[in-house]
Amino acid sequence: MPSESHKVFSISFGPSDAVTLSVGSNGSLALQTRAVQSVEVLSKSKVTTSRWTHITLVHHKHRTSHGSICMSFKTVPIGCLTLSYD
Repeated sequence: MPSESHKVFSISFGPSDAVTLSVGSNGSLALQTRAVQSVEVLSKSKVTTSRWTHITLVHHKHRTSHGSICMSFKTVPIGCLTLSYD
């Protein structure tokens, strides 16, 4: 996670988070899922303090074992994280 991260959004099923979106003290966003254990720091996004910021997460379910979570920052697509369902 970015240094001194703060959770912005999470989805939990049971004791652990399935999806977590955090913002670091430097304004960068980070996305982590239960399916992908590593933290994906989204360097194209910088959240400024004291400003309203629109962040969109979209889960694209796939019929096979690989779906994705795509993220938009201020309506601009900034990245996708591919998921592997085991």
